[in-house]
Amino acid sequence: MYIGFDLSMEEYVKDFELLGYTHDEAIKLGRLAVERLLTVDTSDWDRIVEEFNSIPEVYPILADDLKKILERSNNE
Repeated sequence: MYIGFDLSMEEYVKDFELLGYTHDEAIKLGRLAVERLLTVDTSDWDRIVEEFNSIPEVYPILADDLKKILERSNNE
């Protein structure tokens, strides 16, 4: 999962679905992520990253998926 201001809501939803959340749960989490990123103080980045890292992975992300995510972030 990439944490950044340039991702669309749809990309956040897809990322949360990859982690095993239902579509409705992913929408709620995506909205929360966008809201938090727009209002976050940069001193909170470490805490936010740790919270995202603590999300249990129901469906592990494969190396190919990670490669695609990194390529997408480099192209934006």
